[in-house]
Amino acid sequence: MTTKKNLIIVVLATFCLATSMFAIRSYAGWPYDPWWDVNDDGKIDVQDLARVSGAFGTYGTEINKTQLLLDLQAKIDSLNDTLTARLDVLEGRLNDLDTLLNDAQLRISTLENRTITWNSTYVNSAATTETLSWQDVSGLSVDINVNQTCYLLVMFSTMAYSYIDQFTSGQIWIHAKVDSTTISPDWLYVNSKVEVTGWAFLDAHYHRSYYGTYSYDFKPQLVTAGSHTVKIQWRTDDGTAILMGSTLTVIAVPIP
Repeated sequence: MTTKKNLIIVVLATFCLATSMFAIRSYAGWPYDPWWDVNDDGKIDVQDLARVSGAFGTYGTEINKTQLLLDLQAKIDSLNDTLTARLDVLEGRLNDLDTLLNDAQLRISTLENRTITWNSTYVNSAATTETLSWQDVSGLSVDINVNQTCYLLVMFSTMAYSYIDQFTSGQIWIHAKVDSTTISPDWLYVNSKVEVTGWAFLDAHYHRSYYGTYSYDFKPQLVTAGSHTVKIQWRTDDGTAILMGSTLTVIAVPIP
């Protein structure tokens, strides 16, 4: 029957035998084998033997440590490949985002450069003239600044009346100018002219005329980048011309 004393003797004998073998192998110049370094402290000594002797007689599933390392390395390689592939995809998406961002910035810059600008003025008080030559209408002038080639849309409205005497009236002519250029049409009428009317069977008579409301949109005028002045000029062919409640609006529309 095995006693505790006998068991201790066996363990010590085993330990001594192992220690002797280790000493002999170390003396024989055997290289360091990390597989025998149980506690991974960089040396094979009594502590490793104590751990092995302490586990002496135990059982478990047989494994191939080399194959485990190979499998682990294969998994690491696979993870590296997957990570590399995903990084490549991510880099491609980042490049796509950079492209989209640059495109968005370009579009924003384009929209900023294609902003529609406008200016307007309104004169409520009456303006009068009796001149037969073109002159500026007081207060009906606006400045507009554009940062690229644009079409200027010029819109004009007014109440107009021309007086010669209690029976007749003259004709009021107007036109619009951008800087020194007259916008088409070169001129137009903004009031109804009253004259003597008569037929063979009807005596000559007069049709009384008073204020009428008139508006006109001039032909779009192409202008380059810079500051421009738009104004309304007028003249009469007879009598006193009167404008009142006049509005001049200019809208700059960039070329698409």
